[in-house]
Amino acid sequence: MKGRSLSRRYIYLGRVKVVLGTFGAVIPATLKADTISVKAYLGDFVAHMVGVAQAWAWLATPTFLLLAAFTGFLQKRYGDPAMWSIVHNMLDDFRSKVFSDAGSDYQHHDRVTLFKHTQWAFVLTCWPWDGWLLPVERSGHTTQSSRAIFRAPDDPDHCEGMAGLAWCANGGLKVFNLPQLSSACSEEVFTCYAEKTGVTVPWLRSRLPKGRSFYAVRVESKGKPWGVIVIDSRRESINYRRVTKYWDLIGNQMGRLLERV
Repeated sequence: MKGRSLSRRYIYLGRVKVVLGTFGAVIPATLKADTISVKAYLGDFVAHMVGVAQAWAWLATPTFLLLAAFTGFLQKRYGDPAMWSIVHNMLDDFRSKVFSDAGSDYQHHDRVTLFKHTQWAFVLTCWPWDGWLLPVERSGHTTQSSRAIFRAPDDPDHCEGMAGLAWCANGGLKVFNLPQLSSACSEEVFTCYAEKTGVTVPWLRSRLPKGRSFYAVRVESKGKPWGVIVIDSRRESINYRRVTKYWDLIGNQMGRLLERV
């Protein structure tokens, strides 16, 4: 559920809300229509549809209106696309400053991902209301689709991934010099990687992440924990002094901006 994806969903849901609201308003109007006259002027098909609308108006009208209201709720939950665009630009700028001395040819080798904490998520493996960290925005313009959703329940011992570990931590967390994973790696290599990053070996085997170093820090908004920023790189290490330096400069600004999304 990445930021640009959120923007597309925001626009899509806006259109769906208009359609549902229109149906909710038009169907009651059909109750006054004479199907015989409609058939004479507009044909059998339209007359048939008007008859169906009249027969089911008692159920269809409140259903469409309720769905339109729920769609509006979801649209508000996704947030304003303009605000997400600013967040994305901030992540890009943050990434460029952190890795300005690294000299990478590819942006997706060094990424910054923003995770939002929510009490409920569409998941099948655990209780959906357990507490989760969802990816909502990422630097760059590639590798934008992410399946990395991590548990972050009230019990900190059950938090998952670098995002979950940082959600519970006081300050930033860093993990460097991780092995480069491939399907040919031994079980020991996968176990080492999993223990250091807070995930399971099956999770790693299903995704084979390419990151060899991570830095994660909690994000606050309105004085309360809002989510987590996770920096991942294919390099063996991240200049965490640069991370803390520039995060000190933009962290509060990011928090104020997230109040509006």
